[in-house]
Amino acid sequence: MTQEYQLETILAHAGINSDEATGALASPIHFSTTYQHPEFGHSTGFDYTRTKNPTRATVEKHLQLLKKQIMLLLQVQG
Repeated sequence: MTQEYQLETILAHAGINSDEATGALASPIHFSTTYQHPEFGHSTGFDYTRTKNPTRATVEKHLQLLKKQIMLLLQVQG
């Protein structure tokens, strides 16, 4: 059973989770355009900022909860 949260609860918790790299409790804004990988052929999940980055992934996750959708994808213009 999935628990339904009120809008206020979702907004209060948006972006608050421990960052594995820094330990920060609030999600950092990532400005990097490219990402280093452990070795050739092994991606970290983030390759180029216009296709996916940690900041956008966090925003997508929380908009998905707000909109009560199965999946949500942000599109970059520019």
